[in-house]
Amino acid sequence: MLGRLRPEAVIEPVVNNQSQPSPWLELLTAQRRVLQMAMSRSNLDDLLTFIAGVGSNHLGGRSAVFLVDEGGKTLRYGASSGLDASYIAAIEGFQIGPHSPSCGTAAYTGEMVIVGDVASDQLWAPLLQLANQHGIAACWSKPLTDAQGKVIGTYAIYHRTPEIPTPVELEAIEFLANTAGMLIERSVADNTLQMTLEALCRSEMATREVSHRVMNTFHVLEGVLSVKIRSISDPDAKAIASEALERIRS
Repeated sequence: MLGRLRPEAVIEPVVNNQSQPSPWLELLTAQRRVLQMAMSRSNLDDLLTFIAGVGSNHLGGRSAVFLVDEGGKTLRYGASSGLDASYIAAIEGFQIGPHSPSCGTAAYTGEMVIVGDVASDQLWAPLLQLANQHGIAACWSKPLTDAQGKVIGTYAIYHRTPEIPTPVELEAIEFLANTAGMLIERSVADNTLQMTLEALCRSEMATREVSHRVMNTFHVLEGVLSVKIRSISDPDAKAIASEALERIRS
């Protein structure tokens, strides 16, 4: 009976087969395409949707990308290929933790979770009816990480029949997950940079406004003091006031 497996239980050394390069050529071509899209400033939704579609076509299932929310407690929907909108709505805000099905556990542990048979997996029990409604019999979940190893999302593959990935499929999932992780990290960096630039711009505008108001105040003070100096008859007092006026002008 298929159940949950650790990736190392199914990974074996893959021997390069020169006569069958096409699957990897397809993946490399897809990666080049999505990186070109990223350089052209395509939005993250389009990039992740593209990657999800590549996963579905290459691995023969349905796929989805989920993102860790800012608080690090839940997973929010990023993109998918082949999943019904009702299923997506039902799992939006999925809890991250050691007792959550597939993606929730993968995001919590930072390790791939392979559920070869959803019906026999204890953690899927609360969602088994939902899984049956949408024809989900197997789910393979790979955590997405940034350059520092922090989990920033998950990449999930769903199958309609119980099954576990082959070594070649595991390598493909790793490849797709790494690509998705890079795209998410780049998007976060771009957003952070944009917010920083906007904050600096607001700060510069505020500084200019304050400077303008201060200058106006000094101009008013200069005018008032100039009038007062002309009315001062005491030489010592007039000298002190004149010195103050020069300091204001400087």
